Amino acid sequence: MSDKKEDGGESPPPPLDANAMKYDPEVFVSNVSSFSFARTPCAKEAFMQGGLAGLAVGIVRLMRTKYIGTSIKWGVGSFMVTTMASMEYCRQSRANRLSKLRETRDKIHDYQDKHKDDTPYHQDR
Repeated sequence: MSDKKEDGGESPPPPLDANAMKYDPEVFVSNVSSFSFARTPCAKEAFMQGGLAGLAVGIVRLMRTKYIGTSIKWGVGSFMVTTMASMEYCRQSRANRLSKLRETRDKIHDYQDKHKDDTPYHQDR
């Protein structure tokens, strides 16, 4: 079996499946290079809250134990936990807000469809 067609041309390469594209290093690098925290919802606030919590926990731990190593570990750990919790909470509240917004929009459209000809003033039509 060869990759040559009967007319002398080469056959096109087989299409890539989704799993092969997912682990393509060029696609990964292009996605990482175009990533921005400013466009990611909740990321900036979550990292700010995580950083402040990690700093606070690290300083308090350093003042209580006087060991720099454990205070750094506690600070980094609290940074990670606080950042993940804050991101998840923000994501959930954002999803709830968007679902309420969609529900309100649908109710407004239903009301407008139901009362299309019931406007009291001519200029409202």
